[in-house]
Amino acid sequence: AGQMQYQAALSYVGVMLAQIVLMILSKKVGIKKSYLAGVIAGSMFFLLLTQIKDYRYFMFVLLLSKCGFALAYVCPVIVMKKMNFSPKVFTSNYGMLVGGFTLGTMFSPTISAWVADLYSWQHMIYGLCLLSIVLCGCLWVYVPTFDKEQKQNLYFMHQRQLLTTKVFGSLIMLFSSASNYLVAINYGLSLLLYQHYKIELTTAALLVLLPNIVVVISSFSVRYWNRYFNPDDYLSFAAYTSVLVTLVLLLMGFMGFDHPALVVIACCCYGAVRGFSQPNIVSVAVNRLDFDSEIIMPSLVMWSAIPTIMMSLFIASLPDNFIGFTSAFIVLACVHILGLLFYRSEMQTASVDQAG
Repeated sequence: AGQMQYQAALSYVGVMLAQIVLMILSKKVGIKKSYLAGVIAGSMFFLLLTQIKDYRYFMFVLLLSKCGFALAYVCPVIVMKKMNFSPKVFTSNYGMLVGGFTLGTMFSPTISAWVADLYSWQHMIYGLCLLSIVLCGCLWVYVPTFDKEQKQNLYFMHQRQLLTTKVFGSLIMLFSSASNYLVAINYGLSLLLYQHYKIELTTAALLVLLPNIVVVISSFSVRYWNRYFNPDDYLSFAAYTSVLVTLVLLLMGFMGFDHPALVVIACCCYGAVRGFSQPNIVSVAVNRLDFDSEIIMPSLVMWSAIPTIMMSLFIASLPDNFIGFTSAFIVLACVHILGLLFYRSEMQTASVDQAG
């Protein structure tokens, strides 16, 4: 359990570095070529894994591969922002993006394991690299070419300005919380079901799919609910739901009710929190902050990676039982509600400043 979380923490270090590279590269060659560069770099390092026998070098090249794909991770958001969608349409599209990403994380491990079992793990890598080639072709044909920004590349000054901008600090807290729900679900729930409740591995894997399905459904349904709610409503709903579910978990724990059905239902609720909140957090960031999308999105992902790394290490230190599982979500719920209160306070301050 701890080993997986340490590897996850190391991966997020790579994500941070990739965002710095993206901020520089997108100003030099544009977002479309940066997108292609990320996919190509990730695929090349991934293909190189088939030739490596030493475990240490294997993990290092795997980290480089993740850095390449992390370079491409936020590019779709930047492309959508540059296409000048309205805030509601942007939120709806990003919700579908989150849903699609979650579908990929749900089924790609199963398909990869199936291919590796029938043939070999090298064939699995060859297949994924072929898919990357097809993806690069689609990106080249369908992603429009945008003019490069002519502004000066003052990256450190941009970061200082962002960190002192009202709302950005609270958005980091909210975005990292939304991301960490899925980290805690996919790692914490799977280990709890398999090691604590002694559920058969295949059944445990199917149960872990349920919260991910809820993430997909909730993120796709943002398009429908946008007719009735604004982003601030979503953020409030998500934070209060998280706190309520965590309180129920605590109460059940004190009452001695330790059952896998309880934790699966709780994780489904946390999955809904992730699906409803993350598209709206990103929408607030790119539509309300007066910075280029090439700066906002990589910066948001980069800074939110720090609490994600801390959360991964924290989960690694917890026991694989109900108490450890609940402890992870207590921390997440506290950060989430504090982020919401901080966000509201900053929004009120910003409104007063504008009125003045």
